[in-house]
Amino acid sequence: MRSFDAIYRKNGNAFYHTLFHHPDNPDQRQEKNDRMPELQGKISDGIDFKGKFLYMKHTHIKFLCLILVVLTANFQSYAQNGVVVDNNGSAISEKEQKALLETRLEKSPIRGTFSSFGSFLFSFNDLAIHTDHKEIGSIKLGSPFPSDYKPTWKEVFDTVATQTQTSWSYDASRNYWLFTPAQDAPSYNIKMADGWTSRNEGIYIGYKPPTFPVGMDIYQLGSYSAKKSKDEAKLFEKIREDLALRFAKGFNPNIKAKDMQSVKIDEADALYFEAPIPRREGAVWRQWVFVKNGKAFAIVSSLMKQDTILFEDVQTMIKSFQVK
Repeated sequence: MRSFDAIYRKNGNAFYHTLFHHPDNPDQRQEKNDRMPELQGKISDGIDFKGKFLYMKHTHIKFLCLILVVLTANFQSYAQNGVVVDNNGSAISEKEQKALLETRLEKSPIRGTFSSFGSFLFSFNDLAIHTDHKEIGSIKLGSPFPSDYKPTWKEVFDTVATQTQTSWSYDASRNYWLFTPAQDAPSYNIKMADGWTSRNEGIYIGYKPPTFPVGMDIYQLGSYSAKKSKDEAKLFEKIREDLALRFAKGFNPNIKAKDMQSVKIDEADALYFEAPIPRREGAVWRQWVFVKNGKAFAIVSSLMKQDTILFEDVQTMIKSFQVK
């Protein structure tokens, strides 16, 4: 029999990637929303779920682009998983590195696995990312950024590093951005309740009580910045609302940000929402979404309504939350 951890990890990742996939087709968007409660219910129940990811409908142009990516990945000039990179051009200066990292993109380019994402960047942006660790190359990525947000390359690299549990730096000797395994260190501090344990899945960190298979997850949803500092407060409010609605609409398609309760977490204004979990009588979905110091977080919990002691533990841990 498969362990609960394996089942939970699979469904937790599926929940994340379904949440942050942006289908073009309205029917696919509705199907995605319909899947959210089911996925969370499967996570709570510990039932294996063999659902397929929703993929964007390919146009002929996208198909040709895919062929180009596959062909490019075969050249020795680019590598993801430890293959030597040759003839990758001259190194860029520190000034050029800084300029590149501060450059804003029209939209988030994050997609696929680390390896396929690297192929995409090399083909279309003439930019190489690399890892010497094969297991990192196979990790599936998701973009936390709202569709209308224009992230910098630094913000893109940072969320890729979070999801792959790596740190990144520029390797001038080989002229690419290198991602290497990092210590298990989230971008926040929290005091766990007695008997609880944690597991870092990159895209989220799961917290499990001693008496129940699930308790609380914390999603690290990227860093954000405005072109002008005076616009940051308004931007962060918009990011918070967008992310809160993305989590909540799977449970209440008609929910509005103004309908959510405002609470304080680490002196930041968080949007709180709760709803019963369909297909699991007595279970309650709770979420807290906020932005602090330009970093976005979603804290989610799925517990039985009568589990008041465990919910008190969750509340106590949330009160201890501090952004680094």
